[in-house]
Amino acid sequence: GKRLTSREVRGKVRAVAAGRRGPRGLNPGATGESVNKKKWYLVPAVVAVAGALLFFLPVLLGLRPVAMRVLALAGVDLPGTLQVERCSLGWLGPFTCRGLSYEHPQLGLRAEVAEVRGDKGLLALLLAPRYLGELTLIRPEITVRGERAEAAPAAAEPADSPPPPPAEPTATSPLPWWERLAFRLHATDGRIALDQGPAGRQELARDLHCSGSLARGTVNYTFGFRSGRQNGRLQAEGFVNLPTVSQSFLDALISRTDVTVQALELAPFLDLAAARGDTPAGGGTLDGTV
Repeated sequence: GKRLTSREVRGKVRAVAAGRRGPRGLNPGATGESVNKKKWYLVPAVVAVAGALLFFLPVLLGLRPVAMRVLALAGVDLPGTLQVERCSLGWLGPFTCRGLSYEHPQLGLRAEVAEVRGDKGLLALLLAPRYLGELTLIRPEITVRGERAEAAPAAAEPADSPPPPPAEPTATSPLPWWERLAFRLHATDGRIALDQGPAGRQELARDLHCSGSLARGTVNYTFGFRSGRQNGRLQAEGFVNLPTVSQSFLDALISRTDVTVQALELAPFLDLAAARGDTPAGGGTLDGTV
C-alpha cells in the first residue's frame, strides 16, 4: 500500500489519542456532567422543602407536644406542672393558647386559664424573644386546697456524710426568668375558690381583674376583686422589685402596696387560714385603707 510520511503518521496518532480522550480531553465514561445535572435538580427540591417548613412552622409550634417542648426550652423554670391544650399562631398575626393549667401540689395550688391572647406574631417573637408583648388572660381561675399535700420524705443520708449546704447565687449564675423576660399582663373575669374536699368548694373572690407589667425584675400591678358572697371589694396597687441573681428574696425585697377594702367579708379567708394553720375560724366584714 501507500507508504505514509512521518507527518501523516503523527497526525493519525494524534487523532487516535484524541478519540480515546473524547472531546476536550474528557473520558467517554466520565459522569461529571450528569452529576452536575443531578445537583441542579436537587436545589429546587431543597428550596421547596425549606419553604414548606417555614410556611408551616407556626402550625407545628401550635401542636401540643411541640408547644410543651418550646415552653421547656424557654427557660421558664416553674416548680410544679404546666400544661397547655393547644396554641395557634401565625407569622404576623397574634398568638392564642387555650386550656392552660398550672398545678403545684406541695402548695395545694391550681391555676387554670381558658384562653391566653398575645399581641405579637411569630416573626416579632423571633426578632425580640425576650419581650413577649401584651398578654391577656381570659377567665383565670385559682383553686386553693384547704390542706397542703405532704411532700414525699427524703431519703435518709448516712450519718457520716451531712448534706452539703445549698449553693449561694453568684454574679456569674444564670439570670432568673424575671430578669430575662418582659411583658404586660391583663386579666379579666377571674375567680378564686377554696377546695374543702368533702365539704365542697367555697368562692373566695369573683370578678377578679388585674393589670401589670414585668420589666428588668420589677413588677408593677393593679389588682381587684369582689367577695364571693356579698358585694365587698378589694383594690390594690403597687410594685415589687424581685431579687437579682446574687441576692436573696428578703434581702432584696423592695415593694409598695396601697390597699383599699370596702365591706369585704372575712369568713371565707379565715376558713382558708384555719384549714392551713392554727388560726381560728371567724367572720365579719372589713373596711379600710392601707
